[in-house]
Amino acid sequence: KVLSPPHLLFVLFCCVRVVLLLLPFAPLHAQTQASMNAQAHVDFQRADADLNKTYQSVLEKLPTVERKQKLREAQRAWVVSRDAEAAHAAKEADGGSMAPTLRYATMTHLTQERIKELKALLDHGTESEPKSAASGVTPSSAPESTSFR
Repeated sequence: KVLSPPHLLFVLFCCVRVVLLLLPFAPLHAQTQASMNAQAHVDFQRADADLNKTYQSVLEKLPTVERKQKLREAQRAWVVSRDAEAAHAAKEADGGSMAPTLRYATMTHLTQERIKELKALLDHGTESEPKSAASGVTPSSAPESTSFR
């Protein structure tokens, strides 16, 4: 059976309305590799900014110059280790366009884990010693961007 023009118009109107109602709930994801790389970089920059704030908070709460120096050294070693692990992850793409996404996603994940570790130091009165390595990867590259004083 063929719908009459008024019924067809009503069905079309209903379909458009459903799409417009659901549109705000549709996740907006990067659609090209370049945009995924850019988003991964933005995600890392946010995590890195959060890490720097958390690191500074821990540093301010340490009671002695020696403890502060130990944290600085541990953090520098951690950054080198994180960057080495991220470079290793990027090699999985074998120089392909996905390498930056793998690199930044790894850096973001490890940075978020480091933030948790540093926040635990804050929560537990900064009594425990800070960890320095992001993983078992041997550091082999210079730090990416995290600056520590």
